[in-house]
Amino acid sequence: MQLYAGGAQATSNLEKTLARRLVIAQQMKTVGEFGVDDELQKWLREHADLEAPDMDTLIQNAREAFPQYQHMAVMHKSAPTEEEVFSGLEKWSEIGGNGYTHLAVIVRPTPGNFGLHACVVVGQRLPPFTLEALNDNPEMLYASHCVLCGKLQACRAAKQGYVLGLQCTRCSRIYAMVAPGMDGRYRYVNEFLEGYKPPVKHLNDPSRRVELMTIWQTVTAGCRYTTDIGSIQHSSKGGPAREIWQTARETEKLGRGDCEDSAILLTDWLLARGFDARVALGLLLGPGGGGHAWVVVRLDNTEYLLEPTEGANGAQRLLTISEAGPRYAPLVLFDRNSFYIRPQPTRWDGSYWSESTWMALDPRAKNTTQTAGQ
Repeated sequence: MQLYAGGAQATSNLEKTLARRLVIAQQMKTVGEFGVDDELQKWLREHADLEAPDMDTLIQNAREAFPQYQHMAVMHKSAPTEEEVFSGLEKWSEIGGNGYTHLAVIVRPTPGNFGLHACVVVGQRLPPFTLEALNDNPEMLYASHCVLCGKLQACRAAKQGYVLGLQCTRCSRIYAMVAPGMDGRYRYVNEFLEGYKPPVKHLNDPSRRVELMTIWQTVTAGCRYTTDIGSIQHSSKGGPAREIWQTARETEKLGRGDCEDSAILLTDWLLARGFDARVALGLLLGPGGGGHAWVVVRLDNTEYLLEPTEGANGAQRLLTISEAGPRYAPLVLFDRNSFYIRPQPTRWDGSYWSESTWMALDPRAKNTTQTAGQ
């Protein structure tokens, strides 16, 4: 019979030894990294009751506390000796399965110190979402951090290169959007505005309104509307349609693009000339409507809506937002610096710069927001 004593330090040493042995055993069964999660270990020490274990409740609470884990499993083992505890846990089918990446283990002496209780939690911890990670492995699951409420959650880029909107499962708001470019690599949508200014000669000292009209007409006349180039290329190979975004430089060179490509070219050019402009993504309501992109610009305290797909003869008169009417229903906006959302999605006061309607976010920031409407 073996008596276990020595207090917290001895127990901690047992936990480290058992964890190390389980890590080695798992690494021999699978390919990939596997290790101890110190935060999960700390949580397990505080929440596991080994004398009256309720494993279902424990694993449910662990999943709620660690949403960055895609899969989790738990096992409790009691035995007279450390070797028997290890042997029982090593044979657990979950060790080495389901792509698990981390574990946590706690050990406590049984009442009377005549044996050991052990509890092991294993799980697949998702890597944090970054553009760099997404581009290295577009089909992997990632842990994304909502910059509005701080919730961690799993996200995955849609297969075949669809635009990915990161929407929080807690606050239900989109807090970032990424899209694949012509090189196949994802960017945050506002990063398609690269600061491009077409090499054209502008009139000497034209009025701002005339310059705005000239740029708009030049873009609509020089950019033929086509179905997304990525859709054409992919459909010709028998696959589903996919969305590919173009930069302003690429659209001007090709002379064609769909609505967001023309909107990006027009907005980038306007921004380069000092206009206050944004790309709007949303819905075009009514017959023939659907998902759409357009441009809004603020000039002399008046907001205008510019349709980037008018064609050579369409861009004849500037329409104010009120004249454009409710058919254009924006969901998100972006310029070079920010991505704009409506904190209250059902609220829309008809302004694209209203501080009570729009909040500016930095997609690359963590848990930080900017002032609305800047």
